[in-house]
Amino acid sequence: MLNSPGSTERRRSPVQAAVCAADTPTGARDGPHRGNRSTETDFPVTTLQAQSQLAAELATIVGEVWDSFLLGDLAALPEATNVPGLVTCANVSLTGVWQGVLMVECDAEVADKLSCLLLGTKPGEATAVDIADTLGEIANVIGGNLKNVLPGPTLMSLPVVARSMSPSRVKDAVEVCSVAFRWDDVALRVIVWSAQG
Repeated sequence: MLNSPGSTERRRSPVQAAVCAADTPTGARDGPHRGNRSTETDFPVTTLQAQSQLAAELATIVGEVWDSFLLGDLAALPEATNVPGLVTCANVSLTGVWQGVLMVECDAEVADKLSCLLLGTKPGEATAVDIADTLGEIANVIGGNLKNVLPGPTLMSLPVVARSMSPSRVKDAVEVCSVAFRWDDVALRVIVWSAQG
């Protein structure tokens, strides 16, 4: 949930209930995914070539997730620029042979628009909890698909959603891939961070 210190309860949104009805064999909640598909991306992602391959894979994954949620047209942008300001971030941690974080970052207007579209409410009617649930679920599904191209068994955390100033940061991690997208005249970014050390 969005910045809810002391709260340990997590309620399941209508989106989560629909998407997460069946667990994957590992017990992670991946939602719609393409199954186990091999990729040529090398992990850890340390070369420009590997980063480019990961960016292409990530763009494909996000496009397929967008289609599965019937969210309309989405286009990857050539430059993954960010505009400084307050953003809503949803992230999942991936732990295994490779360790890192998958993050979805967008401004408050985009987060509200996504939430209202997924929940079928009017613009501006989504609560902070609704926004946290829907953006967290989008990060969860993208992360679940990314997990399928990682080497070896990988565990994925529950989504964490918070507001922060852009550019976002992940403690003890380095950004290895960032893909910006244009959706219905608004922008968002999907970022992959790799644990350091």
